[in-house]
Amino acid sequence: MHHSKRDIRYAPKEYTDFLMEHRIAFSIRRKGNPCDNITCESFLKPLKYEEDYRQEYGNVGEDLVSIEGFIELDYNESRLYLALGHRSPWEFERML
Repeated sequence: MHHSKRDIRYAPKEYTDFLMEHRIAFSIRRKGNPCDNITCESFLKPLKYEEDYRQEYGNVGEDLVSIEGFIELDYNESRLYLALGHRSPWEFERML
């Protein structure tokens, strides 16, 4: 999944063709619909501010290990969501 803002950099046909050719789904809100990307934004904001901006990575491998740890341990296991009845995603999935 590639997430971007509605911006001139992401509009060229060559760019969107490249994403589709490589089977990369892209998330760009429709014009006049600011809530289109709310799910993606609610994930990316804590990832950026609580993990990525606080780390200094030596290489891509370190980056991936650190981000995977954040997603698995912090985001999925301990973060509570009102929409899930004040449960973490893991708790909610276990209930199902």
